[in-house]
Amino acid sequence: MATQPANPKTLKQLREEAKQRQPATSQIRESSQAALPPALERIKNAIGVRFALGEKLAGPGGTEAIASVAEHEPHTIEINDPARFKQGPLQTEGHEIVHLWRANLPGPIQAAGLPDNPAHPYDISNIDQLRAQGHTLATAPEEVAATIVQEYIARPESRKRLQVWIDDMNKAPLSVMNATSPTQKGINVTARPPAPPVEAWTTLLGLRQEAAREKP
Repeated sequence: MATQPANPKTLKQLREEAKQRQPATSQIRESSQAALPPALERIKNAIGVRFALGEKLAGPGGTEAIASVAEHEPHTIEINDPARFKQGPLQTEGHEIVHLWRANLPGPIQAAGLPDNPAHPYDISNIDQLRAQGHTLATAPEEVAATIVQEYIARPESRKRLQVWIDDMNKAPLSVMNATSPTQKGINVTARPPAPPVEAWTTLLGLRQEAAREKP
C-alpha cells in the first residue's frame, strides 16, 4: 500500500502551483525537415501527452508564451498563442514534451536537475561544458534541456552535435508509478505500463519517411 508523504500538500496548494508555468516564448526557424525524433515519440506515447487551448500567458521578460506546461503537470500541453504555435509546431511541441518528461522521471533524478538561469533560461551555449561535467538531458537546467530538443527538431544541421542529448531520453527510466497531476486528489498509485523500445519508433519514422517520398 502506498504511504502518504509526511506533509502532503493540499489540493489548493497544488492548484496554486499549477498556475506557475514553464513557457516556450521563442521559436527557431523550423525546417521543412523538422520532425520529432523517435526517442521523443516514444516518450510522448508513454506519458500520454494531451493538448489543450490555454489563456494568454506572459513568459520570462514579459514575452507572451506560445505554449506552456503547468508546474509538475505530467500530461497536458497548453497552447497559449495558436497563431505563433502554427509557425513552428513541432519544435514547440518537443520543447514542452521535455517538461512533461522531466515531470515523469523518478524523484531522485528530478532532484538532481540543475536550476534554470533566470537571466538567460534558454541559453544553450555552455552545453558542452555541462556534458563534460556529467550532466544529461535529465539533469541539465530544464529550460536548457527543452531548448536543446527544440533546436534538434527545428534545425537538421544541429542533429549530429545534439544526438547524444536526445539519446539520454532512452536511458533515463520513467517513474514506476504514473505521475500525479497537480489538480488530482490524492496520489496516483497506478503502475506505469512498460513502454515499447525506441527501435519501434525508429521503424515507424522510417515508414513515415518512405511514405512521404512515395507521394506524387
